[in-house]
Amino acid sequence: LVADMLDEREAEDLIKLKNIVREVSRADREGWFAAPVDAEGLGLRNYREIITEPMDLGTIMRKFETKEYMSHDEVIDDVRLTFNNALTYNPPGNGVNTSAQRLLNLFEQHLQKLNAFRQQTNRKRKKASLGGPAPKSTGKKSKFGSDAGDSSPEYVEPSAAGAGMSTR
Repeated sequence: LVADMLDEREAEDLIKLKNIVREVSRADREGWFAAPVDAEGLGLRNYREIITEPMDLGTIMRKFETKEYMSHDEVIDDVRLTFNNALTYNPPGNGVNTSAQRLLNLFEQHLQKLNAFRQQTNRKRKKASLGGPAPKSTGKKSKFGSDAGDSSPEYVEPSAAGAGMSTR
C-alpha cells in the first residue's frame, strides 16, 4: 500500500488535509466543484481548450480514498488547480468565479493554520533533538494523538460549525 510507504508525519498531514478538503466541500453550497465539469452537457465548447488539466473536489476525495497522494503538496496543488481552473474559465462577477474565490480563500486560511501548526511542531522537535528541555506535558492528547503541552499550539481541524463560511 502507498500509505505504508509514507512517513508518519506525511501521513498525519494527509489526514489533516483530507479533513480540510472535506470542509471546503461542505462549503461548496452550489455543488459546482463536487464532480468533474460536464463541458459537453453544459455546452461549454471551448472548455477543454482553455482548461487543459481539469480537477474537482470529488476527484480529490477519490484520490484520498484510493491512496494516490504521496505528499501534502500533491493535495494542495490539486485543490488550487480546482479553483484556479474555475477562476480562469469564468469571468469575474460570475457566480462560479465568486464561489471559487470564496472556497479558495477558505482553503488557504485552513492551510495557513496547518502550516503554522507544522512550523511550531518542527521547532519543538528540533529543540528536543538538540537536547533542549522537553515541552511541558499536560497529560492531555490533542485531536491528533500528540501531547498538547502547555505551550503547544493545537491545530484545530475545520468543523461543520461554519468555520470560514461567508456569504457572497
